[in-house]
Amino acid sequence: MVTRRLPSLPLQVALLAALAVVVRAIHLGSAPAEFDEFYHILAARSWLAEGTFAVGGGEYSRSSLFTLLVAGSMRLLGDGLAAARIPSVLAGVAWVVAMFLWTRKVAGTTAAWIGGIVFSLDPGVVHLSQLARFYTLHGLAVWLGAVGIYRLVREDMSRPRVRLVVVGVVVAWVLALHLQVTTLAALAAVCGWLAAALGPRLRAMLSRDRRAVIVAIVIVGVALVGLAYGFADGTLARLWLKYQVTPSWAEQTAGEPRYYAWWLEGRYPILWALFPAAVVVALVTAGPPAAFATTVFAISFLVQSLGAAKNERYLYYAFPFFLAVWSFALATAFSGLRRLLDELLLRVRGLERRVRLRSAATGAATAGIFLFAYRTSPAVSMTADMLRAEPGKRPYAQPDYASAAPKLRLLTDSADVVVTTAMVKSLYYLDRGDVALSRTVLSDLARPHMPPDFFVDPRTGRPVITEPASLERVYECYRTGLVLVEAHHLRTPWIMPAATARFLETRLEEVTLQPAWGLRAFKWRRASLLNGDHCRQIERTR
Repeated sequence: MVTRRLPSLPLQVALLAALAVVVRAIHLGSAPAEFDEFYHILAARSWLAEGTFAVGGGEYSRSSLFTLLVAGSMRLLGDGLAAARIPSVLAGVAWVVAMFLWTRKVAGTTAAWIGGIVFSLDPGVVHLSQLARFYTLHGLAVWLGAVGIYRLVREDMSRPRVRLVVVGVVVAWVLALHLQVTTLAALAAVCGWLAAALGPRLRAMLSRDRRAVIVAIVIVGVALVGLAYGFADGTLARLWLKYQVTPSWAEQTAGEPRYYAWWLEGRYPILWALFPAAVVVALVTAGPPAAFATTVFAISFLVQSLGAAKNERYLYYAFPFFLAVWSFALATAFSGLRRLLDELLLRVRGLERRVRLRSAATGAATAGIFLFAYRTSPAVSMTADMLRAEPGKRPYAQPDYASAAPKLRLLTDSADVVVTTAMVKSLYYLDRGDVALSRTVLSDLARPHMPPDFFVDPRTGRPVITEPASLERVYECYRTGLVLVEAHHLRTPWIMPAATARFLETRLEEVTLQPAWGLRAFKWRRASLLNGDHCRQIERTR
């Protein structure tokens, strides 16, 4: 019988990793820069220069380990967006490879390549890999922690291997918790699977072994003490508040539990519509790994859907489990296709010719499936648009501060005060920013209650305002000033009230900027000043 040898596993991993790297490396330094990236970048600059996490006049210490990785990359490769994003690229590629290896181990090469290719090309994962932010590292940590627990339960391993996996699981979950609070949802999902997988075994053990009963009582007791301590010191209350309270930017979707269902339907309409069928096929053909992937995805999806704040990146840690289920089901479909082709080609003379015909037919069917996916899945066209990066068509678009910086620097250099709706971007691109104008930032500082205007953001050391009266106070206290606004912020309720936007458009002079930059600037020049107490108060908070 004639067979075709597959490339060795290291070569397969290298090919998939190369694909993932190339897709993420294209436009890495020019991909639209998002607001939160600059907290890490500016803090990394400070770490390299002074050994602190200073940003402006404040400090940003959230997910400090990731900031240290950004600092290390910038030390090696220079100060720039591309260098700052390298840790996310590497974590994103490792995430793809880790999914590929586990899927291959539990379901075979075909399933691994299906899941690996789709995951490596998914526009959201590519986007997160091009941000100097911790999401891909978090997703990798959750995947390794969850799969490590699966291996401990389902695989027979030597004691040294068990100890190694246990250490890896602990490190992965600790890292994930350090990076992102959504790790608790992932842990709940894995615990849900553990309860279903170990429940019958534990009941049998408890019924015949008194020592097991004692151990179980101790574990439950420790858990109850931990819960009581968390309740007493307010940790549980803070977590519940974070889960239930909606930040201003997420108010539109706060009461909509279908948000993630709509997101998946919009990104992968056929995969989402047929997901129940894929679950059935995967459970029948793949068994335990399919049950594991389905449970982790389903519980994560439910927990995130019922939470207040919603954003696609909050669920991405669970996305590879969704794709794993589909890879199991589609691998079964491809296997059935090969068997069908064998039966149709039985009458073809010559084994060599039969194998060639089957390969050609399988290739044609595969190409047809991918063409169908391209025409019906917005995710495929989104990735293509990201790679082409045509003006006005690139997903996840952001204002072009880099192109606007030379002109904006001239404006900021001649202003006594600079007010901005994106403080950390102004600090990065313009080395200037005195007052933040953002309802979102203000509401994030003391949720669930909105603090008063001129409350100082501890992350940047800058006062934050949102109301028109506060902007007028700044206007009256400085002879010259500049207000820099991202164009989509001007009429966005969670950034500034409509009255504040009207103040900008009616009381200040707008500076002409190129529309393609996505920025608007308003300036003023006054002949006289008010030297009242409120002016001195503003000066103290700057």
